Amino acid sequence: MKTMRNILILSITLLLGLLSSCASTQLSSDIDMSDPRREDLQVLMTTLENNHPDIYSVTKGNDFKALYEDVLVSAPQMQDIDFYFTVRELIAQIGDSHTMVGFPQELAAGLHALPIQIAYINNAWRLIVVEKSQEPMLGSEVLSLNGVPIHQILKKAERLVGYDNQVWFNQSVSQLLNIAEFYSYLGIAENPSDPITLTIDHRTCQNVSSSSITPISITEFYQKEFVTLYDNPSRTGSARVYYRTEFLDTQEDILFIQYNVCASDPAFPVDVFIEETLALVSSKKPAKIIVDLRYNGGGDSSLFEPMIDGLATYQKTQGFLLDVLIGERTFSSALMNAVQLKQRSNATLVGTPTGGSVNHFGEVKSFILPHSGIPLQYSTKFFVMDKSHQGGSLQPDVFVAATVEDLRSGIDTVVQTRIE
Repeated sequence: MKTMRNILILSITLLLGLLSSCASTQLSSDIDMSDPRREDLQVLMTTLENNHPDIYSVTKGNDFKALYEDVLVSAPQMQDIDFYFTVRELIAQIGDSHTMVGFPQELAAGLHALPIQIAYINNAWRLIVVEKSQEPMLGSEVLSLNGVPIHQILKKAERLVGYDNQVWFNQSVSQLLNIAEFYSYLGIAENPSDPITLTIDHRTCQNVSSSSITPISITEFYQKEFVTLYDNPSRTGSARVYYRTEFLDTQEDILFIQYNVCASDPAFPVDVFIEETLALVSSKKPAKIIVDLRYNGGGDSSLFEPMIDGLATYQKTQGFLLDVLIGERTFSSALMNAVQLKQRSNATLVGTPTGGSVNHFGEVKSFILPHSGIPLQYSTKFFVMDKSHQGGSLQPDVFVAATVEDLRSGIDTVVQTRIE
């Protein structure tokens, strides 16, 4: 179940923060702002207008405010879940991966969940989590839900997800695909409690089949026994540590450095980790170093810079090969560290395009809408890592993606191709 809690999206953490607001947005004079939901919406707009670098960078100001006023008119009549998704629609207009909406704990507790999880793997939307009794379905391609093709569902979902590249959209929308209320809000299902017909193309026998899946409560969800594509982790897969260093061969020629969060472990401070790792580089003189940033969602980018500068210095004198592994979960400060490694050393980026964009909004703050309790976070700065970059994800120099077969077998496809 520990693995499940890392993978499944329904373990939603409430964003904490202080509410700040100043000047109010100009509204039509005939809108009564005393309604609690309208007050929440005004707090939302005022906070973003006063603190976000540019909430109108994607959607023009007049269009954004027109949508805002439309929502103000209808908000008092909405159910709680509809109001939540409506707030998501407003935030999605900003097109900023760092500006996002969380679930209030009370609302999350009442959701209906499908006992599956779907994610984008190997150029298809696949089942990555199923009940143990359905294990043969793992890795199968999802074709439709309730007869609606998956690509049409994704198109409908674009209005609910704030993103600045396609990789992050895929990451974010996958966190909605087992919430039954998501389908009822989009008009794909009548009610959240109604069974949903899932049509898949089986991975093993190339056979298309449909089955009915009944949504269950969150309590029931966590009582289920699941299997996942990640139940047989590889030695170099995601680890439950801030960072680690180890040699991958007995000759100590390949040094593996995994950096999973841009933060310092109180029990093993990051400066000590960097000092010990660079001492290994100095004494052992490895022929290759692999820096793994695939599972790092960000934090403080400055913490890893001494490692970056140290590796760049030693590479000049020792001449070792340097691979930097990136992927869809490389985001925010970790993305910045990947760019810095590329810029400051002779590094080869290996893996898949990043979830973070090279030039992006960031340095987030958070607040909670006072009446609905909906938590939000928003960007306060815009970071330019490469003025010449055309926008979107950081692209690998060498593209290597994990296969379903390797995931199930516990083989790290990316690392394996770089050490053979």
